[in-house]
Parts: sequence; C-alpha cells; structure tokens
Amino acid sequence: MRKLLFSIIIFSLLVLVTISCKKKENDPSPQDSITIVSVSPSTGLVDAQPTSFDVEVKYTLNTAEQGEIEVGFNSSDPSYYTMNTSAAFPVLKGSGTHTFTVTSTPKQWGGSQHFQVYVNIAKTPKGSSYSPTAVDIENLSF
Repeated sequence: MRKLLFSIIIFSLLVLVTISCKKKENDPSPQDSITIVSVSPSTGLVDAQPTSFDVEVKYTLNTAEQGEIEVGFNSSDPSYYTMNTSAAFPVLKGSGTHTFTVTSTPKQWGGSQHFQVYVNIAKTPKGSSYSPTAVDIENLSF
C-alpha cells in the first residue's frame, strides 16, 4: 500500500512539474497592428479628380522600439499601392492614433476592383528588405 501511495505522489508531482514548465501554446507573442478608424471623404469620389483625404488610424507597435506608419492608394494599378512617403509618420513602441492628411487621385477601376486606401506599420530602420508588420485596407466609393 505504501508503494502505491508513494508512486501516486511521485506521478502527481511529475505531472504538476510538467504542466507548470510547459510553454503556453495559446500565449502568442505580442504583434503589431494598424487599423483604419475613418477616412474622409470615403464616398462620393470623382474619378481622376485630385482629392484631399483625412485618414485616421490607430496602431500598436510591439515588435520594435521604433517604427513608422504609412498611407497609400491604388491610384495607378488596382493591385498596387503607391505610398505617400512624405506623409510617413514615426512611432515608438506602444499604441496611439494618427491622422494623415494626403492628396490622391481616385481611380474608378470598374468590375470587382475598388479604389482603396492602404496603411501599414513597419519597424525602423527598414534596411534592405522592407516588410510591413501589419496592414489595413479600406474600399472607397464613387
């Protein structure tokens, strides 16, 4: 009986140690995020008419001490975004909001293609291989 009780106690301790030392699989590392909060104007656009847009975003930078948020539009090609690099905004680790005021020329693509605003966040310095850590896209309408 003592051997059985001793075995149960040892087994229970081993299970407890294994569970407490195991890395949580559902505990992902912090990620970066960026979300378009609002775009003005977002409707009533005129094809080929240069338009000033206010694009409000909220962002979180967790993967680096410094980063940059950018905004762009698919004015030249329905699947390619031209970034307004002069509007790039530096950010520090943490969360915040920012409103871009930028001009773009809307393009009514037709069919299933939409004119879109695109925002991203990336670590800085960018280096030779630029890769945003988070993006968001919103369709705009004519």
